[in-house]
Amino acid sequence: MAPVHDRMPVVLDDERARAWLTHEPLDGKAALDILVPAEDALTWTMDEVSRRVGNVRNDDPSLVVPVVDAPTEVPLG
Repeated sequence: MAPVHDRMPVVLDDERARAWLTHEPLDGKAALDILVPAEDALTWTMDEVSRRVGNVRNDDPSLVVPVVDAPTEVPLG
């Protein structure tokens, strides 16, 4: 994730997500027990997608289509 962001989100499996979203208060130990990354998160891949992803007005399936041979952006100025 370092090329994208300096922090890695915790991705929870279904069971841990339900425990995290419970309406019961969690103490510190219970919270840390839940915040364990899902095992399948290690098998993810990263693809470049359209810049349209960054606009909340866009909401369609094309947002997750990888961009093939995306042009390299050159900073202006």
